[in-house]
Amino acid sequence: FDEWSEQIFGQLDADGLIITYCDGVSCSLGLELMEKLNWLGFENVRYLSNGWTRWVDAQMPVGHGMP
Repeated sequence: FDEWSEQIFGQLDADGLIITYCDGVSCSLGLELMEKLNWLGFENVRYLSNGWTRWVDAQMPVGHGMP
């Protein structure tokens, strides 16, 4: 979070939808990120539980690396 936050926050629309996720039902990183973003003032943030697995299982597009 701390390493990438400055670079990422400059690209985010404060009013846009942000979806956080992680992989596995026991992973809490996506939920923790959502809470941090809410605390920082991003109000339109949602969390997708077991998101990565669900995304790949649905055969949705994926990319690799930072933009």
